[in-house]
Amino acid sequence: MKIKSASVRAFSQTFHSGSVRWSLRSAETTIEFPGDGELHSSSSLSGGKELIVEAELTGGEGEVSWQHAQLFRQSLKDTEKVLFEILVEMDES
Repeated sequence: MKIKSASVRAFSQTFHSGSVRWSLRSAETTIEFPGDGELHSSSSLSGGKELIVEAELTGGEGEVSWQHAQLFRQSLKDTEKVLFEILVEMDES
């Protein structure tokens, strides 16, 4: 089976100079997408047999620089929100 299309939803939050770079890739194609919590779809990954989701966290300032780029941060009161989701449609080619 091969990938026909892929969609991903991811949420990240940054503070000060922190940044998060999200990417979705197959053997031949890489697409970047924002960690805005919206569903991002791509058919440009079609034909691949594997899919890799990657988040690169950089930046931040001082002793708490590690806190300035966060994945999947949410309030304890907001537990119904989907913070990470991957949907892959496969094709039998």
